Amino acid sequence: MGDIYQLDAFRTAKATGDRFLPRFDFGKYLAQTRKKQGLTQEQLGNRIDYDRSMVSRWETSALEVRPAEAAALAKAMGEPNLLTHYCSECSVGKTYNEMCRPKPAA
Repeated sequence: MGDIYQLDAFRTAKATGDRFLPRFDFGKYLAQTRKKQGLTQEQLGNRIDYDRSMVSRWETSALEVRPAEAAALAKAMGEPNLLTHYCSECSVGKTYNEMCRPKPAA
């Protein structure tokens, strides 16, 4: 199912002209956070009932991390900044930030 999700995201990005690099920085940040905590990919995967290969695919951005997975990863590592980093890259987070920016005085 993950591969189909990835393909759909790629098609959407291609159709809209967007660059397809979803959560590239998130994957790097996930790997850094995991390593700082001294966890292997297998150990982290076990904490959230996924196998090592899924963690590897997320860290290398071979597969996009879904919101529920990002939440599970953050809880498993006790790292709320993981969610902050995730949301800063997703379209919902970007739209929220744009809407909350102060409007220039007229």
